[in-house]
Amino acid sequence: MSGLVYLVVGLARMGLVGVETEGAFALADVASWISQIAGWDLLTVAVGAIALGGLFGLERWAPSVPAALVVVALGMVAAAVFDLDDDGLAVVGQLPTGLPAIGWPDVDTSALLALLPGALAVTLVG
Repeated sequence: MSGLVYLVVGLARMGLVGVETEGAFALADVASWISQIAGWDLLTVAVGAIALGGLFGLERWAPSVPAALVVVALGMVAAAVFDLDDDGLAVVGQLPTGLPAIGWPDVDTSALLALLPGALAVTLVG
């Protein structure tokens, strides 16, 4: 299970500093990520570091508290109170309301092939 966690965290970390990576594989991605250190968005790095610190801190010192839920809720409040989207932090914005339309999704073969490695990893781990 921990291998899949490292994979998910490794892929998610690339968005943590506000730059796009150009590597074809994990090590090249990390090299690309580090080489762009001058372009890192400091607000994005700060918010990401605070969120990770909150997650790890709550998991360690208050394990009965739903850490992810608390961090997401506090992030939403902070984004609204401090207008972080006006300062350049990417936020989700308005979410659609109501129920989605019922029907088969329009998925092409390339999307299925892109999902295949992750689906196999989850299948093997689970």
